[in-house]
Amino acid sequence: LPCGAAYCVFDNSGIYVQKVNPDGTLGFGPNGLAMPTMTTLLGARMAVAADGTLVVACGGSGSSGTVFFQRVNANGTLAGAWTVVEASRAQLVSDVMSAGNGGEVIVLWNRGTGTNYATSFRGMKIQKFSGANAAMWNGGVALDVLATTSGARGLQNGYFPSLVPDNAGGAI
Repeated sequence: LPCGAAYCVFDNSGIYVQKVNPDGTLGFGPNGLAMPTMTTLLGARMAVAADGTLVVACGGSGSSGTVFFQRVNANGTLAGAWTVVEASRAQLVSDVMSAGNGGEVIVLWNRGTGTNYATSFRGMKIQKFSGANAAMWNGGVALDVLATTSGARGLQNGYFPSLVPDNAGGAI
């Protein structure tokens, strides 16, 4: 990564990433770089991996049950997209962080018990992805940090926990 560059992700009738160079110029043009598979999505989050790529993640709206991912090279070229799908579940990304010496990232997302996130009971899922965008933990199946099937337990509406690196390739 260029020393001093800053990156941000935002929704502007689609998900966009912008790079701000150390001299204050916009590295991805005046409007930012559009994420082509992320046009009607919610709550985008992003991390810069140790290999210099960016990983953008966001949840689909309503019943799509999909978490969308896009990897972007530091020069603004797209480097692969993938999804995690769980039908009939509202899913929104909580946090993304770099995890390891390569392009690995860990993603934490909130998962509703139904298609309406606001009225569902909410749990949390987590997965580590390689620089090649492959799920690395639990045979590729996301882990339940908080499994929620009823009103007995669940995240408060609007609560999106953050990750902290454990300095050994994992997260707390």
